[in-house]
Amino acid sequence: MTTKTTAKSRKKTSTGNESQSPTTSEKEVATPPEVTSLEKVRDLLFGEEVQRLNIHQSKIEADFTQAIADLKSETLQRIQKLEDTLIKKLDTLSADLKTEEKNRERDDSGLQDQLNETNESHSRFESKTKNDLADLYDQLMGECNRLQSESDKLSEQLATISQDLTSSKADRSTLAKLLKDMATGLEGEA
Repeated sequence: MTTKTTAKSRKKTSTGNESQSPTTSEKEVATPPEVTSLEKVRDLLFGEEVQRLNIHQSKIEADFTQAIADLKSETLQRIQKLEDTLIKKLDTLSADLKTEEKNRERDDSGLQDQLNETNESHSRFESKTKNDLADLYDQLMGECNRLQSESDKLSEQLATISQDLTSSKADRSTLAKLLKDMATGLEGEA
């Protein structure tokens, strides 16, 4: 009778925290050979599968982490390229504008026609600069939206895979409960 009560109390503690293993003295005194045998069978049946699932989950997490890091790096590189292009165009446009202004100041002999022509040229130049900047901004925003969309898709895939892995863990707990019930039934027959 003490062996049954010890085995029952061990089962109660193991359902609360299955990761804890009994101490050596508990194994020697309290563990009947049937329970030890069932534990060995459980380890033989599910040990490799648990390891395989853990390795698979780690690999998926590493792959997604790497994919997100790559996407982030690629996004930053593209944004940096767009920014560099924008800065170069702005510098070129600014230099062109300064050159144009200097030429106009030097050549200005007070004629109203030349002044009007300079103003028109300046307006066209400004308009072209604004259009170029608007185009660059639209390109940058389109690229950001596309990258955000890709990032969202990857996040959804990660959530789906995590949910699938969680479902398989729930199936293991159901199987563990079934084995526990079988062990209780066998114990009751003994």
